[in-house]
Amino acid sequence: MSTLLYGTGIHPLIYKAENFGTGKTVTAYIWSPTYVKSALQTFTENEEGFYYLAYNFTVVGTYHAKLYEDAVAKTPGTYRVIAAFNDLSASDINTQVADVLKVDTIAEMAQGAPPASPTFEEAVNYLYRKLRNETQTTATEDAVLDDAGTTKLFKAVLSTTSTTFTKGEFGSGA
Repeated sequence: MSTLLYGTGIHPLIYKAENFGTGKTVTAYIWSPTYVKSALQTFTENEEGFYYLAYNFTVVGTYHAKLYEDAVAKTPGTYRVIAAFNDLSASDINTQVADVLKVDTIAEMAQGAPPASPTFEEAVNYLYRKLRNETQTTATEDAVLDDAGTTKLFKAVLSTTSTTFTKGEFGSGA
């Protein structure tokens, strides 16, 4: 979950329901920077599975939320509130970018086919795993294993004729 940046005051929190579901009751508890839990907040359905909540960020700091669909916990939320957006210096931005590139880590993905439209993080993760992890190639399959070397994360079908070698699209390792 990424951290969203806001200034103090009332701002819309946007939530996308699982599978863009409509007719859901979307709620959240939000903890202030001093860890005071809010009353249960109810989002309003906008359209096509999107919901919003106008929330008043009263103090500077980091707020945390737990979001629910039909009373089932779905996702956490993190909201960083600053006094004003002009409080960000080039150095602040550089520090945050450097932190993402040099400190933050990407967990190994679960077994499954690489997505056709990956996020940047997913694209980097699949490339990294293909370069780093053990691969097993037979006459008919090219598979990338997990870090432990026990599970095929993703694999592609290999085939050949007398003149053409074909590597199929990577899919789930299952």
